[in-house]
Amino acid sequence: MKIIIRCCYLFASLLMAAAAPAQDMSNEEFTDHDFEQFFGQIEGGKISLEKMIARCKQEVVGFTFAGLDLQHNGERERIDYNQTRIKGSVDGRVMRSRHYNISFGEWTGSVFKPLCSGLWSIGVDFDASPNTRVDLYLRKPGEERPGQAILSSSSGHLSLALPLGTGDEISTYTVSVTDKPQRTIPQATFTAYKIAHIDKYMTEFDEAAWNADVEALK
Repeated sequence: MKIIIRCCYLFASLLMAAAAPAQDMSNEEFTDHDFEQFFGQIEGGKISLEKMIARCKQEVVGFTFAGLDLQHNGERERIDYNQTRIKGSVDGRVMRSRHYNISFGEWTGSVFKPLCSGLWSIGVDFDASPNTRVDLYLRKPGEERPGQAILSSSSGHLSLALPLGTGDEISTYTVSVTDKPQRTIPQATFTAYKIAHIDKYMTEFDEAAWNADVEALK
């Protein structure tokens, strides 16, 4: 019961943080322990599968990111959650702020790329002009981007639970459902949290390959 209450409290805190006015958290200090938890496990540019499994079994991940005042004009445009983009770095490598409970390279500002495999709950809430549909895409490593559209909504909300492996990519796009391409999105939020760990979808972490993927997503 204590674990359940603690997890609910953590998730509620994250939601409250996303709802608050945007703050620059990029200078939030990382301790040596924070650094060691991830980068300290890299050997030869990789983290072994055994180390990844041990780390991810203990990892609790949940967050909400927000985007405001977006204007889309193309046939299909990726949603940029511009109010909670963190640009901090450690040793020249992009690192998310501790405030958002997310690790190196897992969030680009518009694409979620989990290090830890598992069963994930994902939700998107949005306020948009009537001609707007939001599509959620899942891309597996090696597939063309953005991958496959697995869920769509014009009602302002979509949610699902699905298993994700290391390096999978989740992204959201808007599409016009009329002949008017201009779309206004006053606000959108993207929420994800890991429900359970799943060993069989884990892979080792290759730093060079991961960095190349993140760079390609910019």
